[in-house]
Amino acid sequence: MNIKKIQDINKPAVLVFSLSEFFQSFEIPVPDLPQNVYDSPFYIYDISLDEVGPKFEDEEEISDEECDAGFSIIRTIWEEYIVRANTPGFKYTFKIIKDPETNSSSVGPVYGFAPGYDMYSAIENIARQGFMIFSWEEFWDKNLILTAELADEIETETADNSEYVQLLLKIDTESYMGGTSFGGLPVKDRNTPFEWPKCDCGTELQYQFKLRTSLGLEMVFMPNCGHDSSNKVVIIDADNLEFAYPEEKEVALRENYAASITNIKTKGSKLAKGYYPTYRHNVLGQISTDSLDIPSDNYPKCEGCDNKMHLAARFDGSSNRETSMTFGEGSSYLFDCMECKTAKFITKTS
Repeated sequence: MNIKKIQDINKPAVLVFSLSEFFQSFEIPVPDLPQNVYDSPFYIYDISLDEVGPKFEDEEEISDEECDAGFSIIRTIWEEYIVRANTPGFKYTFKIIKDPETNSSSVGPVYGFAPGYDMYSAIENIARQGFMIFSWEEFWDKNLILTAELADEIETETADNSEYVQLLLKIDTESYMGGTSFGGLPVKDRNTPFEWPKCDCGTELQYQFKLRTSLGLEMVFMPNCGHDSSNKVVIIDADNLEFAYPEEKEVALRENYAASITNIKTKGSKLAKGYYPTYRHNVLGQISTDSLDIPSDNYPKCEGCDNKMHLAARFDGSSNRETSMTFGEGSSYLFDCMECKTAKFITKTS
């Protein structure tokens, strides 16, 4: 069964994307746009949701000229590109209305952009308001399968003790400075020194990812020098950031890509991951919930207060070295301590 993604068919959907994704996918030269417009997340949903669609309460004030520039470009994107998309994502997101007298079809969008938000915060905001989110890549995927039958299959299979879990899925766009992302560069407090974590041999550890939690940004580094060194986690506040640069980028950095958070109703990430066979290498991990069936005896203790640490996320092994957090077939776990503001990243290979 070739399934790329299962959506809740009763949940309205919103397409969320960046202008860089649009220009890159159609190989279009980037026009002269105000930077705050270019950096804003763009969104489109069906006109039937006009009164109940997602709200962006913390938008930044922009000028009339900037507003006109943003709506001009998204109007063009809709009229010349998205409305022509013959994909399951389009048919799911928008209601196609047929006129019985003329046999013509019509569809109505609501579209806009959210200045002041980054992609991470926009997606988080939309998901919090109860909408299903289509990434740019998913929306254009002609092999995407969305059926009521398969949604019912998940519902039946997980009728007892089921819950929504949060999967981290790889998306092909640049990482976001203030949100969860993988690869690329880590971040640091602006205008402050940053000591890059190193192996005992003196080689810089390879930066893996950053996860946004209630502690801030938890950044994980792993050895990439062939020595048996410990993983290290650096935690910083999620505000006033700039990128941090290593001395040896060939050793300390890897591919830059971001992650989206997708809610799946299931008993655990292994079951949810099973419904993503063609996306298997793009499932990066799962945000912690009670469904992460990890024996409490395996939880490490905080070295500061000696209390059992909190499980923040799990990352399953993959044969894809570009996305695997274990570089094997085991699992890795990110633990943290709210009281001491410390964290540990533990890898267990099978």
